[in-house]
Amino acid sequence: EIQRIFGDRLTDHGDLGWMRTQIETHVVGDFGMVADEVFASERLVFASFMTDEIDNRVYEEIADMNQMKEKIEEYRDNYNEVNTITMPLVMFLDACEHCARICRVLNQPSGNVLLLGVGGSGRQSLSRLSAYTCQYITMMIVISGNYGMNELKADLQAMYTKAGVKDEGVMFLFTDGQITNEKFLVYINDLL
Repeated sequence: EIQRIFGDRLTDHGDLGWMRTQIETHVVGDFGMVADEVFASERLVFASFMTDEIDNRVYEEIADMNQMKEKIEEYRDNYNEVNTITMPLVMFLDACEHCARICRVLNQPSGNVLLLGVGGSGRQSLSRLSAYTCQYITMMIVISGNYGMNELKADLQAMYTKAGVKDEGVMFLFTDGQITNEKFLVYINDLL
């Protein structure tokens, strides 16, 4: 649990090593167990998307990373068949872990996530794929020359209608490039 909740927030290898050392120290000192027996695998990933039926999904540990990779590639291929704009993503294990994390957050009540990284690192693509995996629709505002507060309010109202009134799963995708007016952030803050 510590690795999933606290460890997911750490990005530096030194910090991750420190966390691993602390966990191993407490497993041995407090519980009297051998750390290598407790941590049987290098990667600890939990997800509920291994089953296609949305109503029968169970949030559980994924023991076979190759099976998870194949399942996410299957979702990616299905996404590319359904959508006009395809995603030629190469799903390596780190990308699959990020997809599992995004899915975990999306499935939480009022779940929201801030993804940071350099341009072209796959944040939007993994977010769209995760939303598709969770069977959510992705909503994103389209900035035009005259897009202002009234248009943002109308877009947010349409999203609220789908999420609240129609009870549809919605992922609202908002990028830093869409902040044409700093007042947009007030409404985004209220949304969160």
